[in-house]
Amino acid sequence: MKLQSARGLDITYEPAGVGHRIAAYLIDASVLGLVWLFLLTLAAMTAHLWRESDWFSDWVVVLAIILIGFLHLGYWFIQEGFQNGQSLGKRSVGLRVMDVSGRPLAPWQAAVRTLLRTVDFLPVFYGVGMLCLALGEKPRRLGDWAAGTVVVLERVVDLSVYDQKARGESAGESEEAEAFVWERFHVTEEHRAMIAEFLSRKDRLDAPARERLAEALVEPFHQQVDEENLRAYGFDRPEALLQAVMEASQRRS
Repeated sequence: MKLQSARGLDITYEPAGVGHRIAAYLIDASVLGLVWLFLLTLAAMTAHLWRESDWFSDWVVVLAIILIGFLHLGYWFIQEGFQNGQSLGKRSVGLRVMDVSGRPLAPWQAAVRTLLRTVDFLPVFYGVGMLCLALGEKPRRLGDWAAGTVVVLERVVDLSVYDQKARGESAGESEEAEAFVWERFHVTEEHRAMIAEFLSRKDRLDAPARERLAEALVEPFHQQVDEENLRAYGFDRPEALLQAVMEASQRRS
């Protein structure tokens, strides 16, 4: 499945299959089940202690059921809306919920998905949701269609490949390439500081954010030198060019 990022880049993701989604749900359901068991046990014990007052014991049970409902909805909303689109189950299986455009999941989208779980669950065990997954062109349940989201397999990116290229193990390490960078590019102190900050923090960024920032930082260089010359010196990746700029600046300053 190919999604288009905000900068117009085509990014390919593998949609999560039914098996992966069921596995993730069973993990989440186990966590919620333990919480429900604890609350119901506590409610039963409280009702037993106040068994002489029928109305009080009945209200304890009712309140426990209402609390379980709020916790159930709150779990999905908070986990997916504020944990990068991943509940505990999705994180364990390697799934992530994201916007169909490739952007991170927004809180309002998590809220829509959470509210429509009650519909997707009908008549039993996500019957409506399974039907949508089976019939839709893309594997998305009703909540996904309404919220404009999709569940994908989280990609594991080998950042060492990028590090090797960025350190100059490609053509960017050559003296000729360094001279090209030093002579052609005018780098302000502010721009150099931004590049240094990016290179120091890049390993803590997810792949899409890392790529977007690198492209934004090399944009001024594209205005000074055409892309054909950059490729000729091995700077086909924005991050490799940024690393070369910093190395040339440090060696020649």
